[in-house]
Amino acid sequence: MFLDDVDEPADSVPGGPTRLALRRAVDRALVAPVACPDCGRTMACPCGRARHEGRVEAILAAVAPWLQSEAA
Repeated sequence: MFLDDVDEPADSVPGGPTRLALRRAVDRALVAPVACPDCGRTMACPCGRARHEGRVEAILAAVAPWLQSEAA
């Protein structure tokens, strides 16, 4: 099964539709453009700095609604 397979029912995923929505959010965050900490470009740049912290922030932002709902 693929995350965006429209023919696959969402409830066939362990955890149901909520788990599928969370997986989609993380999948998008993993490929979202992340700004360079030096120059701010989201494309390739001459700085060559790691964008690890930006990627972590993108993933945390994607899962924040689920984290908040679990804490409530």
